[in-house]
Amino acid sequence: MDTMTIIDIFIAALWVAMFYGVARDIKRDMKSNSYNQPSKFTTMDKEYLKQCAETAWQQLFWSVTLPVVMSWGVSKKCYTLFQEMPTLMLKVSALIHKGWVYISLNEGKDVYEVRLMNNKRECIKTIDEVYCDQLGSIIDGLIERPTTMTEEEYSEKAMADSSRKIFGGE
Repeated sequence: MDTMTIIDIFIAALWVAMFYGVARDIKRDMKSNSYNQPSKFTTMDKEYLKQCAETAWQQLFWSVTLPVVMSWGVSKKCYTLFQEMPTLMLKVSALIHKGWVYISLNEGKDVYEVRLMNNKRECIKTIDEVYCDQLGSIIDGLIERPTTMTEEEYSEKAMADSSRKIFGGE
């Protein structure tokens, strides 16, 4: 085996290990959901919020694959009511955006509103009227890979970012 193949296998194995660790943490977070949940909610309200968040999570995969979502570096996944809308909150460490992504269901229009938030949870950017079949690709373009970036540019930056995350540095 040449050196590049060994490195590729090693990085892939680390991604898989990190994903399973994150998946376990996400499952725990979704069960406990200690993030900004008003105590006045009834059990039925909490279940509805959880169901909306789980649906949004599943719909991400309608336009992107698991490796794409993994490239976002999701470390927390939880749900809440944000601006009176059921909201899935993702803590990400992607190539372009490091912070939170809020995916809010606008039930009146039957669309999502996507917000990029910094770590202080201040809104950086809002995208209104995102349909469920566009959700993953729009988020990927905002936080990981803009459409203006070539395949070579993205590969170079993504490898550098992955190496920094795995091996430390900067």
